Amino acid sequence: MSSKARILVLKRFLAGDEDLIAKVYGIFGIESAFVRKGVLPESPFFGIFEPFNMMELCFEEKNGIVIPLDVSDLEPLSYLSLESYQRYLWMSAVASFILKYAQFYDEKLFSTFTFYLKKRVTNVKAFYLRLFIDFMNALGIYNLNVFGEEERRLLHIIESSDEKYLSRLKIDELLYRKTLKALEERIQNSL
Repeated sequence: MSSKARILVLKRFLAGDEDLIAKVYGIFGIESAFVRKGVLPESPFFGIFEPFNMMELCFEEKNGIVIPLDVSDLEPLSYLSLESYQRYLWMSAVASFILKYAQFYDEKLFSTFTFYLKKRVTNVKAFYLRLFIDFMNALGIYNLNVFGEEERRLLHIIESSDEKYLSRLKIDELLYRKTLKALEERIQNSL
């Protein structure tokens, strides 16, 4: 029996000479999709299962593996990553974040992730911390009071500032790493 869902491709790997395995995020959470003959130019899926692409996927699920049957409404976000190396690194960081922390599907999270993938970011540190805040808010686990004073001050600035200000915000490297570690620990302890 087939199903249909909006998915986001996070990563892909070669499986032999002709096939692909793609890590995708959709209604099933994070799953592996087996794309038969996905690297062959004559395949209907050639160039579709690229990292960052979003699409409506008709699929079957067999033994925990998603088998694509058809694709519609392709939004080729992978082309945005070609704009610059910095943009590619940002989009890769967002995809890695999803792979690491998104253990289940939520429509609000899906929208948040696609928003950040599409975002042209000039201050990676500030927007990466903002991604953490938005993710934790969506899960209902964000509480500013559980962090130390320095981290709490920085997170308050990031949470309450507009995008223009965030683009210019200078963040001390040591404080950034300390805050990032505190956010990661909070997520790990809550999931």
